[in-house]
Amino acid sequence: MYKTLTAFFVTLIASVAFVQAQSVTVNVSPNNFTINAGEQRTVNLSGANTYFLGSNSNPAVASAIVQGSFVTITAVTAGTNSVSVCAYDTNNSVTCAPINFTVQKTTTTTQQQTQTAQTATISFNTNQVTVNVGQIVRITASGSGTGLYYVSDINNPSAVSAWSDGSNSIAIQGSSVGGSNVTVCQSGGACGNIYAFVPSTSTNLQAVTTTALTHPGLSAFYIASNGAQFLSRNSVLTIKFNTTADITSNVVRVGSQSVQVNGTSSGPYSATYTLTGNEVYPLPVSIDFWAADGTAGHTSFAISDTGMPVQTGASTPASSGTAVTFTKALHNGSVGSEVSALQTLLKRLGYFSGPVTGNYGPITVASVKKYQAAHGLDQLGSVGPGTRAALNRE
Repeated sequence: MYKTLTAFFVTLIASVAFVQAQSVTVNVSPNNFTINAGEQRTVNLSGANTYFLGSNSNPAVASAIVQGSFVTITAVTAGTNSVSVCAYDTNNSVTCAPINFTVQKTTTTTQQQTQTAQTATISFNTNQVTVNVGQIVRITASGSGTGLYYVSDINNPSAVSAWSDGSNSIAIQGSSVGGSNVTVCQSGGACGNIYAFVPSTSTNLQAVTTTALTHPGLSAFYIASNGAQFLSRNSVLTIKFNTTADITSNVVRVGSQSVQVNGTSSGPYSATYTLTGNEVYPLPVSIDFWAADGTAGHTSFAISDTGMPVQTGASTPASSGTAVTFTKALHNGSVGSEVSALQTLLKRLGYFSGPVTGNYGPITVASVKKYQAAHGLDQLGSVGPGTRAALNRE
């Protein structure tokens, strides 16, 4: 009896440990391909629930946007590129997978392209659509071209997002109240516009709260929900804010997840997050941002099921001159506020020319090596004790 109980508890403890240590994998398909300049390719993602863009080694060649369970690659010019897509596991560790591709010049002559553009047509089953926050509406496109369909432009990405898997089905999702023109093109064909509108209704803005909170560094802020209850499962949170100074980068976290943010300069910035129902409540929200001179701002709070704030965290304005002290070992694949601070500092010192993303990728590795070479350090491309001490003296 004693042995049986002991074996049972050992098995139970092992099972609990297994659940607590649960990890994720990130699978991408396809992970290696060739695409023509001006075309768009959709890569399917699997293995996790939520994904984010880890790095884009050559954004001049192609852009990449993660949307739900796929990433859309838009080719700009000829060259090679590598994009990494990442996800957090239950221990808040990051797992990434690379997507390698080559962009080649189109073989069609300029004259042929002009003739095609003059004769090609594109139309939609409707060119105006109303969509609620979190809702996805699909539009059917019809074109006389021969290639894939793709979304080439969204003039107000804070209001809606849109994508295509290459077929003639265009998905449009509401993000926050407002309107936007969505430009859809067909490779070897024409382009056309769809106007998407997210109305200001009680459904879309069920509770606009926390506006009374004072957040130094933020000139305007609110968070809203379209759920029956503020934090109900599958409801969409919309976060909007402006900053008191022009900033070069930001990281917004809801719970343990980083969310994509649209906006530039001092804003307005907009982000959305769909609740899975597995979050810890009260739900923590944090915003970190950096200015070009290396100063930083931070604000954090938690919200209850009613949407009301239940606690506030330390807040620092971006114009306060607060210097970032590097405390962590950083390397290829690292993410977070210290990576953003590292990229901002190296940009100010002239070693980093890429976008400040908070994701430690190949561009950051090369920039750190340049800094290490200039300071007589081993050119490892990672930030260890020696490099960290040098950076903290800057």
